Amino acid sequence: MLLVVAAVAYYYAGGYAAKVSAMKTEAVSLVSHSSKDTFRKNQTSIAYDVNGNTLSVLKGEKDVYYIESVDNKTFIYCLENVYESKLRLYELEELLPGSFVRVSKSSIINVNTIRSIRKNITGASEVEFIDSNKKTFVSRNYYKPLMSKIEEKRLKR
Repeated sequence: MLLVVAAVAYYYAGGYAAKVSAMKTEAVSLVSHSSKDTFRKNQTSIAYDVNGNTLSVLKGEKDVYYIESVDNKTFIYCLENVYESKLRLYELEELLPGSFVRVSKSSIINVNTIRSIRKNITGASEVEFIDSNKKTFVSRNYYKPLMSKIEEKRLKR
């Protein structure tokens, strides 16, 4: 019992209680001034293989270029890897932050990773990504919402 009292006295005398209290106050302040988008922007995702081994650590949304559904399978395209997701495209669309926009019935892209958009004669547009040779297409029905999202992003700067 004497040992417990001595440990508690050392804890308070050593200033640890004040440090812990200050950290708690700071954490409460940060969380109260944050939104869901703040947390999504800074979140880290870890991709695992079927054996539970870590394949890749995705830090934030800039690691993902686009998401595509092919033959009832959903694929997430990143700089160096492609991952298969168990979620359907519409389920991912609900979870993704505001920088992602649907560009066709089978694709969602991250506007933060677009290098260029080339419009072609058929009405579909080809999107190229920064630091990558990956490309995807924007159907003509989704072109205006994509351009609105890009303009919205440009105005925020």
